[in-house]
Amino acid sequence: MTINGTKATTSDGLAIWDEQAISVHADSDSEILLFDLPPV
Repeated sequence: MTINGTKATTSDGLAIWDEQAISVHADSDSEILLFDLPPV
């Protein structure tokens, strides 16, 4: 899976901020969890 150009594999976590859009490309069947958390 690639998210905004960054390759992610099983159990990876990514932090994304200051983006207008999120691009997700899956090479095979995949599941993704998205959390919208307030800034700290």
